[in-house]
Amino acid sequence: MSLYTVDIQVPHSSVGSALQAIQTANPRGIQLISSSLLYSDLKSAYYRLELDTGDMRRPQLESLIRQAGTEIQYRIREDLSIYDHSLIEIVPDKGIDFRKSFAVTSPVTLQMVQEVQYSRREDIRKISERRIALISDGSAYESPHRVVIKLERDAYLLARHAQVQPIPLWMDSRNEEEFIKTIVSLAQNYFAIRISDLSREYTMEVLERIEELVDVPIIHAETMEIGMIMAAMLENAARQHNTHLQGKTVGIIGLGPEGHGLKQFLAQMGVARILGIDADFRQLTRFEKRDGIASSIDHVYDNADFLLITPGYKTRLDEKRLHPGQIILSFSPGVVDESSLEQTIAERIYQGPDPHPIFIMPGLIGAIRQSRIQRINIDHLYRLMSTLTGRASEYSFLPAPSTELFKAQFQALG
Repeated sequence: MSLYTVDIQVPHSSVGSALQAIQTANPRGIQLISSSLLYSDLKSAYYRLELDTGDMRRPQLESLIRQAGTEIQYRIREDLSIYDHSLIEIVPDKGIDFRKSFAVTSPVTLQMVQEVQYSRREDIRKISERRIALISDGSAYESPHRVVIKLERDAYLLARHAQVQPIPLWMDSRNEEEFIKTIVSLAQNYFAIRISDLSREYTMEVLERIEELVDVPIIHAETMEIGMIMAAMLENAARQHNTHLQGKTVGIIGLGPEGHGLKQFLAQMGVARILGIDADFRQLTRFEKRDGIASSIDHVYDNADFLLITPGYKTRLDEKRLHPGQIILSFSPGVVDESSLEQTIAERIYQGPDPHPIFIMPGLIGAIRQSRIQRINIDHLYRLMSTLTGRASEYSFLPAPSTELFKAQFQALG
């Protein structure tokens, strides 16, 4: 078995014949493990192929590619992964440098994936047992290509700390139906799929549908990882003030995916009432279906023992409405101005950092692979969250990321 990663640039007029030639021309057979569209412009398409060439070595593969078309430009790398250790370079409005980028999937790729009969050989299955797909359409951002940098960062963290083979995939489309179809088609080639940075308008619906359609674990960065980190920080903040969350009222300001994820953890932690605020009535309706209470900002000011402002919330709070005893944790810079507040109130307001996946992602995904979990439930997540609570120092709301922390997370799922 010889595995090669091949980046090719093909004129649009020759794409079909070139890929078909690469797949079928060798009489000994080439297994096309994956095919992803990296970038497309007016003249050419840029593909990344992963090929199992059997006994064929690199010189023969190069000869075969040249035979497939004289206009094809290519680069071959001999390894088991499309993962690079150097950060990609993206120039705004100039597209992606396909020689350095990670795979980008699209409706074109979807059609190819559906047509390709993936190899069922044992050696290919062993590869897929280590692979996790990191998938996003970037729709959470005004400039969707920004997500590619985050995908590569997360791939680096996983490759380094979880001993898995991360395959970042950016789907250059904001069509949720195409996104769902792509994941369903690709799922058979990975032990798990991690989804991140989808538009808040359709994230929760897409996740629910995907869970019903695929039989591999689905990890969602915002609801699972960020929700868990915020819940752990809130509990640790309460402990530092010699109080607790059980039986209390928590107000969540901003009900994007992170807010919905936080709610499920708070419900497990014994919070009596979970109030939610959002300008989008659809988010409020969803919030009320599962343990939440749609509320107003006035009601939250007057009744919440804890306030948590989720990432991305932009409306300034009225500091005059805050009162002593409340603990406020804000993950959205500039929402709370502490300069004019009394000390008894200001000392209970904390500006949380952007929740970084390093605290939980390697441990979560490593534990899923190690324990061969097929469906992730709130019990799994709550057990993992326990590794973040009670371990922080008195000057921090989270423990430092470390090998020991990741091991504890592996053990939490047994």
